[in-house]
Amino acid sequence: MFITSYKPVLQKNRLMALEPVRDYLCGDGDDTVRSTAAAAHVFVDCIRLHEEADEHMVVLCLNASGRVTGCFEMTAGSIMNVPFDVGGISLINFHSGSSFLVLFRGVMLQALNGQGVQRRGDAEESQATLCIPLTVRAESAAGETLTFLPPLEYASCTDPEKHWTLQPEGESAGRSSFFVKGELPEACALAEARENYDFVYVVAGWQLHDYGSRAMQHWEVVSKVSSRFYQYS
Repeated sequence: MFITSYKPVLQKNRLMALEPVRDYLCGDGDDTVRSTAAAAHVFVDCIRLHEEADEHMVVLCLNASGRVTGCFEMTAGSIMNVPFDVGGISLINFHSGSSFLVLFRGVMLQALNGQGVQRRGDAEESQATLCIPLTVRAESAAGETLTFLPPLEYASCTDPEKHWTLQPEGESAGRSSFFVKGELPEACALAEARENYDFVYVVAGWQLHDYGSRAMQHWEVVSKVSSRFYQYS
């Protein structure tokens, strides 16, 4: 079975055309796929997708007899392709009246800039998104590795200093998790963070994306901007 990859090219007449890039020979000429192992053979041994630097979503189309009728790349990309916030992120969790500092390095923070907030006039609705890869280590202020617990499980645990969580706003009587761009020396209250740091974000919700390759799996944390961020012009 032969598979040819193409790339879209914009021609002089402004019309799109497909230009051949590479041919792949899969197996001994058999163009049928009758098992997941056979499909994996196409993607790994033939196209060698696992050697690509980014994540690819490819669809292999079969007819009722299992014969390959098409192979299409739907999308390509990865959260690993964007610049990381090398300065780190400090997350503050709350448990039984105490606050706990969690440090992350190698995460991605996407936030609106001050001009975007002012231009749209919706500062109260402005959001920032924090992506935490599952491969990133969560550390305590003492440098110890912390393990993740869901909010309710974290609230009932007896050793919060060994864990971390994401407590959305409104679910813990004002004790929402918040994070600060940069590495804090110690845990602090939200009011103190607002007073001393420019970029402070209150966790509004989160979702675990645990599908795809290990490099793509991450927590997506949606937050509300809660700092002097609004005052920039």
